[in-house]
Amino acid sequence: MKKLLFTLFSALFLGQAFAQKSCEGFGQFRKGLKTELTSYDHKDKATNIVSQEVVELKTVGGELTATCNVTMKDKNEKPIGEKFTTQMRCKDGNVYMNFKDMIGAGALGQMKDAEMKITGDDLMYPYALSTGQTFPNAKTDMQVLMGGTPIMTMSFTMKDRKVAAKESLTTPAGTFDCYKITYTMESSMALVGESTGAMWLSDGMMIKTESYNKKGVKNGSTLLTKLTK
Repeated sequence: MKKLLFTLFSALFLGQAFAQKSCEGFGQFRKGLKTELTSYDHKDKATNIVSQEVVELKTVGGELTATCNVTMKDKNEKPIGEKFTTQMRCKDGNVYMNFKDMIGAGALGQMKDAEMKITGDDLMYPYALSTGQTFPNAKTDMQVLMGGTPIMTMSFTMKDRKVAAKESLTTPAGTFDCYKITYTMESSMALVGESTGAMWLSDGMMIKTESYNKKGVKNGSTLLTKLTK
């Protein structure tokens, strides 16, 4: 569960890409854009791959919505769960992602006969980033039920989000000028506990992430390995 949630969080941030005030024509808000994000364990060995494609754009009331198809595979290219869709929206230069769309469909792909109830905040990022910026917290509550009976309840809070630095990164997808954003992830599950993390964004698109345990030891990472505009 912990590895799956880390992968889905990474996929979530990959989706929050390239929004400007006009929103249209940039990154994730470009029909046909394809991205591939590879996850690695603490020994830097590949564990799974998340692929995403923008299949529809729609503007209503000055708000642009992108609908994306998402697939997950393990390191051997074997599908994990079913393909699902997620949406993100852009308005006034800010991108918003509904956490329920990503975690709900993705996690249930590995839980047969289960039902998941999810409530929480949208995650928001502005297009224009600068060192020292801070962002609001986001909390998500999840309950897993089997036959209508709750078997697991958990909550996650992403807090202390701030732009720590500006750096250049090279990945298999290319070289990018990035802003490094750090954060703390709080969980109600004792086995998951509290962790810290960092993500590197280029023009809003997530290029890399790393997560660390309480002692600062790396738990895992993700990397943008393919990008087709």
